[in-house]
Amino acid sequence: MADNARVELVRNLGAVYNDAWENEALMNRLVSEPRTVLAEHGIELPATVTVEAKVVADIGDAELSLDEWDRMVDRGSVVLKTTASRPDGATTTELSEEQLEGVAGGGGDLSSCWFLCGL
Repeated sequence: MADNARVELVRNLGAVYNDAWENEALMNRLVSEPRTVLAEHGIELPATVTVEAKVVADIGDAELSLDEWDRMVDRGSVVLKTTASRPDGATTTELSEEQLEGVAGGGGDLSSCWFLCGL
């Protein structure tokens, strides 16, 4: 995945999680209709990829790297995990372009953006 596509993925997934944390109905839809919610946030996956979303109790269980995202898409099965509410310490401050590019460069952990930076 090209760096600009990775930046957009990080930004869009951050929006999915932030919006779901702020809206219980959207969180319920994320779990019941994950493909639709992702598409509404600009994330289109091939029809051959199954998509599942789960609410987990521990933030550590929701960690996901860009490399793991790519592997899930390649395997044809994406499983998103989130907590039911915004974790303590998460903020809605957006990352700078430089920070996004650092995460998108492959070394970043997506959960650190979604859950700690709050995109």
